[in-house]
Amino acid sequence: MLADGPGNTESRAITTSPDQVFLAMKQPENNLDDVCGKVLYQAAFAAVQPLRIYYSKTEGGNSMAQEDQKIDYIEFPAADFDAVQAFYEKAFGWTFVDYGPEYRAFNDGKLDGGFRRAEEKSMTEHGAALVILFAKDLEATRDKVAASGGTIVQDIFSFPGGRRFQFADPHGNELAVWSDA
Repeated sequence: MLADGPGNTESRAITTSPDQVFLAMKQPENNLDDVCGKVLYQAAFAAVQPLRIYYSKTEGGNSMAQEDQKIDYIEFPAADFDAVQAFYEKAFGWTFVDYGPEYRAFNDGKLDGGFRRAEEKSMTEHGAALVILFAKDLEATRDKVAASGGTIVQDIFSFPGGRRFQFADPHGNELAVWSDA
């Protein structure tokens, strides 16, 4: 399937197995600089079968400008993809792509990430890194998180440079939101 979009963008969908994806990644004629390789990699090694991969190629051959040695993708565990998707869509406006029963990818408008099927939770008390989002209006964002099904783990507090709160999503993953106001 091939469809032209705005800005001379080409979108394609590929349905294949993880083994075929891995082999395709090794073929130089596939010009995989144009493909979101991180999605291919994550899905291929999550053993999702059959695998449906979406990618976008823009004019000039670059899809997204990845920056060398910068954080490029974040992955969380989740047991109920529908619950976490509904929460993040309502609370933050994230968009999602379903890659089958083992993986669901998201984009927050700036960064790509995903949820892999797992029971464990990403929590700072277990040594997990704390992912922190930014909000212009911290109080309104806290209220929206709570109204969307999140649990406020630590209410708004001040720190040098700003204020923040920490919350748990419906699966129990702990994140934070900060503001400089």
